Amino acid sequence: MQNVELNEFFEQRGHTAAWATLIGYYLMLPFAIGGLVVLRRRRIPIYPFIVIVVAISLTVMLGFPVTRYRAAFDAVTPVLVAVAIDALWRWWRRRPDPGVTEAPIDAPSPGQPVEVAG
Repeated sequence: MQNVELNEFFEQRGHTAAWATLIGYYLMLPFAIGGLVVLRRRRIPIYPFIVIVVAISLTVMLGFPVTRYRAAFDAVTPVLVAVAIDALWRWWRRRPDPGVTEAPIDAPSPGQPVEVAG
């Protein structure tokens, strides 16, 4: 709530824009954290993202907590969200289709000639 009030007063944003920004931030945050987890599991360095968060946190603690200082994190958040959505999409595509049954082990594969006994 304080962030919405600060954006309205100091940044001269409208009430609706301030709320939309805050709601968007909270909707994207879990996916951004998920993106960090995915990158870490893929052994991709996440320290550049962590450094940005720490730098912004220090700036806000020592300065003034206005959304403008969070701009660098707002540029990184969609990247992390995209990583998380990509991981979810890949997971979804790998799931087996419940309507498809697997062929028996001794069944010929498609295109393989069938031997007839006799």
